[in-house]
Amino acid sequence: MKPVLRKWSSTSSGEAAAKQARQSDQDTGSTNERKRADAPGLDEDPLDALDELFAKWKSRHHSHAAQSDTPLTNQQIEIPLETALTGYRGEIVFGDVHTVSFTSPPGTLDGTEVRVPSPDPDAFGDILVTLRHAQHPRMRAAGADLHGEHAISLTEAVLGGSFVFMSLDGPVRITIPEWSGSDTVLRIPGKGLPSADGERAALHVHLRVLLPEKPDSRLIDLMRSNRRSWFM
Repeated sequence: MKPVLRKWSSTSSGEAAAKQARQSDQDTGSTNERKRADAPGLDEDPLDALDELFAKWKSRHHSHAAQSDTPLTNQQIEIPLETALTGYRGEIVFGDVHTVSFTSPPGTLDGTEVRVPSPDPDAFGDILVTLRHAQHPRMRAAGADLHGEHAISLTEAVLGGSFVFMSLDGPVRITIPEWSGSDTVLRIPGKGLPSADGERAALHVHLRVLLPEKPDSRLIDLMRSNRRSWFM
């Protein structure tokens, strides 16, 4: 009996392998296919989300660019020292159509600048408001410290005494030391403007010694006798 020789065709075996591979890919694709989810946002294309973020950034960037193209204007407002103590709230009008409120904190120093943003950057630029202290009848500010003056008689200068000074937040009784001169400065802590750390600064009262309005014969005799004793 002669053996039967079987010849394997490379073409037929390759086609069978390819068919098997295609079937495997289809099976794999059907199992790996992502199902649509009911949760919002999970089925959105990530590129769409990036496009939306870029559009928002571009819009904001254009707004800032337009704002920088409009000129900055300056305004000056005077406020009383009492308002500087408690804080200021004001309004700025843009083009007679837009009113924008702004504030400054308690302890507003002379020359404080507040930038008020424009409500319409395409039409108006920002306004830089400079707050200045109005002239006060009794005091002036030097930073957060307040300075005032008080006149005393010659008797008070020699013997001492006390007086009431009207501060920004009420009357304060101040003691005059004996032998005070016109160069004497009395410091009252906690009666100035609020400083950056939240603490109130000081009130400084400068004494001024005044002579009597009319000549005092007894005072003149006393001064003359003292002058003679100094020369003896």
